[in-house]
Amino acid sequence: MKTYETILYEKDGGVATITLNRPEVLNAINMKMHHELMEAFASAREDRDVRVVVLTGSGRAFCPGADLKEISEMFADPERQKAFYQNLPGTFDVITSFPKPVIGAVNGVATAGGLELILCCDIVIASEEARIGDAHANFVGIGPLFCSLAPRKMAFMKAVEMALTGDIWTARECEKAGLVNYVVPPDELGVKVREIAAKLTGKMPLGSRAIKTVIKQALEGGPESALKVAYREHEALGQSKDHAEGLRAFAEKRKPVFTGE
Repeated sequence: MKTYETILYEKDGGVATITLNRPEVLNAINMKMHHELMEAFASAREDRDVRVVVLTGSGRAFCPGADLKEISEMFADPERQKAFYQNLPGTFDVITSFPKPVIGAVNGVATAGGLELILCCDIVIASEEARIGDAHANFVGIGPLFCSLAPRKMAFMKAVEMALTGDIWTARECEKAGLVNYVVPPDELGVKVREIAAKLTGKMPLGSRAIKTVIKQALEGGPESALKVAYREHEALGQSKDHAEGLRAFAEKRKPVFTGE
């Protein structure tokens, strides 16, 4: 298994865990991390044994966003500044288009680009000690991904408030706003993540892919276009071996064994 400089990639059964691993700077995202995240998610996408990905941070933080020291150096050079804006969407696009479930395990502070990583996840589980906020308004004006995704993934007025104020919220406040699914004590974060991951790995892989496809279409194209996609996906699933296995398992009153075929 490949070793990375800024992240850790580990597999346990059907779960791949990607850990942001620059604890000395609270896991701030530099360009190396951008590229390594894209590579790690590509690897998990192609690995048939991987059914769920967990994204988390090492040390006391999840991620505070971009490495501002590197950003300052890059913006002093017009060519490097241009490259930054060209490369910036890549990591987030890889996660939002990822066909398998992604769990965000928020172990600590998550602001700016760190919060935008959370928005790319399908299920978010946060420690009670996590502090979460957009924060772009405080220093750089706007978080492009936050303003694009947050109004569709959490309570609309709360998304507007978070973007305009730049305030940092508790995990419980984020849970109430619909941004976080579960909030647990710090020492129970890993337990809850494993519980949800185990539940997801037992589902039909093709079904999970179809669910994500249809829900994304519902958000981006509206209910009518999503319904067309849903019927198409449903028909395709009906031809799969896993669909037949699910029906057999139901009839035989046992847990199905899905293979992704």
